Amino acid sequence: MNTQATLERLQQLKLHGMAHRYQTILDLGVHQQPESMHHLIALLADGEAEYRNQHRSLRNLRRSKLRYDVSLWPSASW
Repeated sequence: MNTQATLERLQQLKLHGMAHRYQTILDLGVHQQPESMHHLIALLADGEAEYRNQHRSLRNLRRSKLRYDVSLWPSASW
């Protein structure tokens, strides 16, 4: 499976955080990419966890109907 097919499969499986992190890793130089498969999988899992956590926080902020637009971090650009 080539990289584009892998990215499409991750999007189809709704693993947007992993897809974004995988694309970021592919954009790195060869010498900067993770050397071991375990490190790569850990980075992908962390990317998905961060995406879901941020998505959940943003969803809860929208549902809270705060009077003022307040956030602890800048808006996400996923």
